[in-house]
Amino acid sequence: MDEVVIHTEPLKGVNLAIADKIYNESRKCLGELFLHPSIDDTVLVLKTLTTVASLMEVTKVNNDQRIRGSAKKEIVLYVSRKLVTELVSRLHVDRIDGLFERVSHDFIEIFIDFAKNNKVLHKISVPCSSICSC
Repeated sequence: MDEVVIHTEPLKGVNLAIADKIYNESRKCLGELFLHPSIDDTVLVLKTLTTVASLMEVTKVNNDQRIRGSAKKEIVLYVSRKLVTELVSRLHVDRIDGLFERVSHDFIEIFIDFAKNNKVLHKISVPCSSICSC
């Protein structure tokens, strides 16, 4: 059986540090969801994208700067793909990858807009000095 690889764009610097923090928080939130093989693939992908987008929306760098535009979308996509790649059973990755490719780009914008108006998660702070010299 061929190995399925979900490709992600590499992140660097502050964006990678932000992605790591969001990944850790997302994994805590979604860990049990990925353990249930009976969860529908669509629900799994949508829950992953919405959780990551919501966390992204409340994340600030140096307690005051929000991540904006394409960087925000790249981080959401990167973290969501990483979660799927690492937490989904190898038997299901190809099926979920296809679904992820079909819906992720269209839905990320919707989820980020929703998260902007419905900030219900705690804030994540990323101190810049611990990441890079700004």
